[in-house]
Amino acid sequence: MISGRDTLAAFDSAITEARAGEGRLDAVLASATAEAQRLRSEQTDAYRALARLRLDAIAAQALDTRLDSAERRALQLMETARKALSDLSARRDAATAEAARLDADQRAAETDLDAIEDEIAALARHTADASGHDADWQAARDRLAEAERIADEAAKKAATATADRVTKGAPYEGDPLFMYLWRNGFGTATYRAGNVARFFDRKVAALVGYQDARPNYAMLIEIPARLAEHAERRKAEVEAARAALDAVERSKLEAAGVGPLDERRAAALAARDRIAAAAKLARDHLAALDQELELARSGSDKGGYAEALDLIAGELAQDDIRDLLAAAARTPDAKDDRLVRRIAELADAIRKCDAEIAETRARAREMAGRRGELETVREDFRRRGWDQPQVAFGNERIIGEMIGGLIGGALSSPDLWRVLTEGYTTRPRHTDYGGGHGGGGPRFPMPGGMGDGPRGGTDRPSGGNDGFRTGGGF
Repeated sequence: MISGRDTLAAFDSAITEARAGEGRLDAVLASATAEAQRLRSEQTDAYRALARLRLDAIAAQALDTRLDSAERRALQLMETARKALSDLSARRDAATAEAARLDADQRAAETDLDAIEDEIAALARHTADASGHDADWQAARDRLAEAERIADEAAKKAATATADRVTKGAPYEGDPLFMYLWRNGFGTATYRAGNVARFFDRKVAALVGYQDARPNYAMLIEIPARLAEHAERRKAEVEAARAALDAVERSKLEAAGVGPLDERRAAALAARDRIAAAAKLARDHLAALDQELELARSGSDKGGYAEALDLIAGELAQDDIRDLLAAAARTPDAKDDRLVRRIAELADAIRKCDAEIAETRARAREMAGRRGELETVREDFRRRGWDQPQVAFGNERIIGEMIGGLIGGALSSPDLWRVLTEGYTTRPRHTDYGGGHGGGGPRFPMPGGMGDGPRGGTDRPSGGNDGFRTGGGF
């Protein structure tokens, strides 16, 4: 069994680990990009040396000038792209650390709040035990139990009448002549028809026994509506009785000294909410940086780095460069042969380096996508209120495996949600004791909504009976 908060912490841990992996890939990408820059610079130098060796001074100078211009522009574009990615990575790392710090602060604040609520619960249990023979408390409790019994019976009768309405109304509603007269209000003040129509309608009414059947059908429709209204009134009486019991219990808690604890709880709650709001802002800022970094990674295929490659490649693809290589290959000079071999080696190394860069970008984008998917699950988990201490999951081991599978790319978020839903359960809240109202021991309400379900919802049963009798077959 793992609590909702511990499950959320497992999400946070996996996300932090994934971000660390992305950071490592960014470092690899930066290193590979720098190496590609170095190799291309060395390749350009080799071409310069070959040109100076094979061409006359004027031609060599012209080629050198062209290569210089292209290389300077290419290096500038590469450096701009590298710095932008490096700056974004650094900002993202700082934002990651800040979000992790605030998440840890929020968990600590929630732990402090739980401790105070445990103190209030202990005081409430003691007060409830001491109130077991108190006349005011017992009377309020008995009134609530009776109101719930009556409301439950009223709800059952309303449901029975509604079911009877469907079953017993079928013969009437299956007779088209009867329903024709009913819809036209025959036999009532709402009936409007001319003399001829009235004549034939009276014949039809006599044929189907309408005058005897109409009151029965009218009652069949009216009784469920009346019983539903009655059930709603009884539910309102339950709420009034519950509020009266809450007031008695609250007064006894205040007499027992819950006031200072209330103040501490309010302060702890405000601190928790303040930190939670800051943590949410930090996560939003981090998500914006993630998107910016993703664009930078994706855009680098079409941005400064790619433009720099095109500049160099375009210059080296000129006819005079190809002719230079071909001429060098035909000469017996060992020096220019070494330069040609080195140029070929550098071209092969550049291809490998470019492939590594492309692969690293793809891996970083894939990892960011899986991490983003888990972050979406985490935020939905929070919105559902599943990060509360009373929420638990009975399949802890499988959840851990599913989180790892999602980050590893073997599973998707629907798979994780299926496992979470299957394992979801709620444990008795630490403010619930004594079995509730209407039977069992005392149940004291907690101040400020303590004892409520996730995100403030309450799990109170409706119901109750009364002695209402309708008569007839209902």
